[in-house]
Amino acid sequence: MSSSNDLCSISMSQRNSDDLPETTSSDKKGPVLSFHNVSYHVKEKKCFPFNQKTTEEKELWNINGIMKPGLNAIVGPQGGGKSRLLDILAARKEPRVLYENVWVHEVPHPDNFQCNSGYVVQDDVVMSTLTVRENMWFLASLRLPTTMSKKRKNKRIKKVIEKLGLCEVADSKVIYQFLYVKSKGERKMICIGMELILDPSILFLDEPTTGLDWNTAYKVIKLLKSLSEQGRTIIFSIYQPQYSIVQLFDSLTILASGKLMYHGPAKMALEYFKSAGYSCEHYANPAEVFFDVINGIIKQKSEANNTEMPSTNEKSVIEAFYEKSPICGETKSELERLSNDQNKKSLFREEITYVTSFGHQLIGITWRSFQNLVGRPQPWIKQIISTFILGIIVGATFLWLKNDCTEIQNRAAVLFFLMAHQCFSSMSAVKLFVVQKQLFLHEHISGYYRVSSYFLGNILSDLLARRFLPSFIFTFIVYFMVGSKPAVEAFFIMIFTLMMMAFSSISMSLAIGISHSDVTITRQVMNIYFTFMLIFLGLTLYFGSMAPQILWLQYFSIPYYGFTALQHNEFLGRYFCQALNITHDNNCPNYIICSGEEFL
Repeated sequence: MSSSNDLCSISMSQRNSDDLPETTSSDKKGPVLSFHNVSYHVKEKKCFPFNQKTTEEKELWNINGIMKPGLNAIVGPQGGGKSRLLDILAARKEPRVLYENVWVHEVPHPDNFQCNSGYVVQDDVVMSTLTVRENMWFLASLRLPTTMSKKRKNKRIKKVIEKLGLCEVADSKVIYQFLYVKSKGERKMICIGMELILDPSILFLDEPTTGLDWNTAYKVIKLLKSLSEQGRTIIFSIYQPQYSIVQLFDSLTILASGKLMYHGPAKMALEYFKSAGYSCEHYANPAEVFFDVINGIIKQKSEANNTEMPSTNEKSVIEAFYEKSPICGETKSELERLSNDQNKKSLFREEITYVTSFGHQLIGITWRSFQNLVGRPQPWIKQIISTFILGIIVGATFLWLKNDCTEIQNRAAVLFFLMAHQCFSSMSAVKLFVVQKQLFLHEHISGYYRVSSYFLGNILSDLLARRFLPSFIFTFIVYFMVGSKPAVEAFFIMIFTLMMMAFSSISMSLAIGISHSDVTITRQVMNIYFTFMLIFLGLTLYFGSMAPQILWLQYFSIPYYGFTALQHNEFLGRYFCQALNITHDNNCPNYIICSGEEFL
């Protein structure tokens, strides 16, 4: 078996230099992707939990085809299955199809195909608070082998930036709000450049022209055309391309309702529709012809009298015609030949092999997380300032409480406030992973890093900058202003207790947030939980006064354990007190009787 360094460097074994190779279109040698009878099923559960019915919906129906080096476009209406087919060919879907029917040819190491190939998602998933160069360096440090020197990696990044025309924005942040990278076309170029750092021999793109104007869309496809002329296999989905863009296609695949309507050379598409009986003399764009046929604007004509034939389902007519066409026959013949290829390899593997170690990934992710915080300093600076002001206010309210039993209840109130503040301030961590969900899914599937390294790297940066520092500042101010227990170990025990409460609160927020993509829902759930538990804790400071039937709720409360630990740290060995339920003493209100003795 190949080493991990070999598995994730397919293109590197084919290219000897750090530059992007320049070849002519007449010398296209590269990987060939073939797929046979590809189908995709989706199971959905409907009705109530006690009467669930599982329904299976078929989204792709026996798709066959060959993707050769060049520009391979997948066209179709919305919901036609083009993005689904693209994801399957890129090995980014769960094993619901016969994966052994998707093969790659003429590539020496196809294992971990999703690590070796490039994939540009429809939404521009890139860390917006980093510069273009920093984003590319992050990819290079994790996806290129550690045996490759930093100098060579930087040289490759420089070549990609120059080729894509990103020199002017190379050191600008990608974020929209500050108008550093203004053009959405530049953002799309950045996403393509991120994948070109790996120098992949196969590149997938999901609707790369979505949201772009016609001129910018043409420039993007023109760039892909130039990349395909270097021996790369470019496969992408696109919706309603213009004529100038269609003219650049080498291969055209048309899908509708998950069924194959056409798969063959793009330049033969118009002749194909004419041979099927559709009038195309006033049309120059095969994509427009196809959409007009599907929408019923163009009718099929009878060969006998050249009159329009009524058809209730044009898609079924086109599908049946394609299956009998010579183009389909040629494709099947070539598929049979490729199926006998002894060097063909399946694309799909159950496990991803990474080129970098866990420690290397952890350092890289932690560095990027800190860079993200530095790139957006307003939130955490506001948090520190507000925490400092709140600490001053609370400390001034309980300034220098007396060290006698009459102030015990006030000290307990300070501890209660510290605990409540820590719980509610920790809920902001709920968006730590939710807002980066799409970025994480793309990078993890592409083989950037392990789940464990991503989780720990983000947690470390978040805890140090957003949790520990504000908590330490707030506790430090309040602790000494109210005159808490004068012992070094007591101060650090309080800090440790509050941090453990923060960890618990963050863990619960993240656990709930995993099942929701909406941060608001998770915040509402956590608000309800902490509000109820704090009210319950306030009412049960003296548990004997509550009904024993509901006292078990305290064991599900994070504030209960934190408040108990804070009281133990503050009062143990300092005062001797006894909580009573019935007796009330005038010198010690709130049902507390103290002996008046202070233990040193």
